[in-house]
Amino acid sequence: MDHRDHHLFLRVFKYCTFLVVFCAWLTGTGNAQTITTAKRVLEGDTFMVQDGRIIRLIGVVAPKLKHGDQAGQVYAEESRKILESILAGRSFEITFESQYYPYKNRDKYGRLLAYVYLLPERVMLNREVIRKGGAYVYSAHYNSVRNDMLADQYQARRDKRGVWSQVTESPEDIANREGKTYEEPSFVLEAESSTAVAASNPNEKKDPKVITNDTLAAKSDDDPLPTIEPAASYNNYQIESCGVIKVPDLGSLALIGIRNQPGKSGEPARLEVEKLVKGKKLRFSLDELNRVRKHRDKDGNVLVYAFLPDGSLLNLQIIQKGIADVDYEWNFGRKGEIIAARDEARVRGEGIVWRTNSIESIDINEVRKKLAETVDKAFGQVGGHVELIGEKKDVIRISHDSMDQKVAESMFKGMSISRDSNLQVLRTLGVKEVQFTDLKVSKIYRFQL
Repeated sequence: MDHRDHHLFLRVFKYCTFLVVFCAWLTGTGNAQTITTAKRVLEGDTFMVQDGRIIRLIGVVAPKLKHGDQAGQVYAEESRKILESILAGRSFEITFESQYYPYKNRDKYGRLLAYVYLLPERVMLNREVIRKGGAYVYSAHYNSVRNDMLADQYQARRDKRGVWSQVTESPEDIANREGKTYEEPSFVLEAESSTAVAASNPNEKKDPKVITNDTLAAKSDDDPLPTIEPAASYNNYQIESCGVIKVPDLGSLALIGIRNQPGKSGEPARLEVEKLVKGKKLRFSLDELNRVRKHRDKDGNVLVYAFLPDGSLLNLQIIQKGIADVDYEWNFGRKGEIIAARDEARVRGEGIVWRTNSIESIDINEVRKKLAETVDKAFGQVGGHVELIGEKKDVIRISHDSMDQKVAESMFKGMSISRDSNLQVLRTLGVKEVQFTDLKVSKIYRFQL
């Protein structure tokens, strides 16, 4: 190897090393590892590996088994058996999501939040469970493949596979329809006579144990958070603005996902929120996705969800009634749901925000441009083409040279939570059908609105 070849080799080696480190940072892990087998399946979304660690599948929520006074849910044991059958005798690799890296890739019950890939074909277990109808898509998790999972769930529900043979809506869907927040039941780890359970926690007793953390507040040496108990109710609070509530025992709390109204509309918006909460006690909780920003907004207020006595989410009601717009600055667990509510309020011309800025002011070309950008981003390359077709120009066709049926179904589901290209927006603009195809128009996948 001559001098020039040596320098070229070093440059290539450094570049490849950088790529490996960078990709590891993006996925939140530099130490994905192969595990020989699972030790025990605990629920349809949770299992234990040989060394005693407990793995929780990202983006998946399974029906919960009966534990003590905690009632079991429909299809819980069947769900557990589905996961057990998939994992039987299989080796797999676990990787983590970068959003959870700042808090050690664990949920509030201490389980490792992970994507699991079955070897050697590297089929994603998270999606496989959804495909077989063993569980539901769980929107409370930040999930980089959520749209794919929604497409998998759509097929499972259509074919009435697994849990969908018993129900038509997930527990989370039911709660959302009722204006409430679905709270996953506490995770319970049953006692086991083997040493594997003890390996995960040497001090663990032999009795069934609820691994829970009702106090969600994390402490910081220089800026401690107030202790926020989800079960505690408060009535001695003051509405500072449409997005900020001051509570004597907790300080200033900022409502997650709410953008404060500026200028002249600020006071009317504050008064509207006062009407919503007048004479009612409020409960508060944090969002694990905001731990990375220490649960505070740019003004130092503690970021919270606020719940009315009937369990409905105040943050969501403020958006639904057009009192405020959505704060898109950061990810949070219920972002998709809140964005969808925002678009519906915009379509209706609802409230202070949208009364004079209704959907009629949106240009269809603006929507087409945003859709094209979304398509390019989804495929990781430029080439998305969006056009209005038909005699009445009431069909929107989305094309890309990499389009297929699975991608089309996934993208259509994803449009239900996208900003400014929401399906409700398209309906209001007169669009009757969405089509997906490749640029050769060899096959068209149609979705009626």
